[in-house]
Amino acid sequence: MDAAVKAALVASRGTGIVSLVGLDLPVIPGRVRAHLPRRLTVLSLAHNPRLEVLAEDDPVLRALEVADNRLCALPNVFAAFPYLEALTAAGNALTELPQSLATCGRLVTVDLSRNALGPALPAVLCDLPSVVTLRVAANGLTSLPEALVGAAALEVLDVADNDLPAVPPVLLRCCPRLVSVDVAGNPAAERIHLSEGWEWLAERAAAVAQRTALYRLEGGD
Repeated sequence: MDAAVKAALVASRGTGIVSLVGLDLPVIPGRVRAHLPRRLTVLSLAHNPRLEVLAEDDPVLRALEVADNRLCALPNVFAAFPYLEALTAAGNALTELPQSLATCGRLVTVDLSRNALGPALPAVLCDLPSVVTLRVAANGLTSLPEALVGAAALEVLDVADNDLPAVPPVLLRCCPRLVSVDVAGNPAAERIHLSEGWEWLAERAAAVAQRTALYRLEGGD
């Protein structure tokens, strides 16, 4: 076993956090999976540009970080990760997402920026009621589904650098917690002042900012 990998596994003892970042791994060796901590909570495999395949790991995983690799797909094993809270898979070559992702009822943060998921947003992302932050910038998207209102906890939506002509007004009005939508680098960015629904988002964001400011003021006394 590579010395750097072994050191990372040793460092994970007692923490449940395994960082295999930037080790140029082409695959996750079987011996590595065999030595993962029994209560693995964070597995970071970011910046391993030869890594093209993932295998199932530990069911108590809370954060999976696989950014900046060469993954064309994620394994359809997310039903085995019921405690997963964060998925970071930006900078890969993903063209679709596994349906089992919808079983991750505790997902809060999903970053799929810089992949190839377009032209339509994968439907499974509309079935994640606990997600607060969704980043799908630079994916060749040409439309957003109105069904995204099903992501009831959504507060931050990053769709920058796609080819979106507009954002459906129903999303801006009916996502009850949505306060930030990044459309920079889209045709939609040039038409915000002409588009329906943005005033709802602006009013909601202002209300949230005011409540936050009052809370901080009261907390500082």
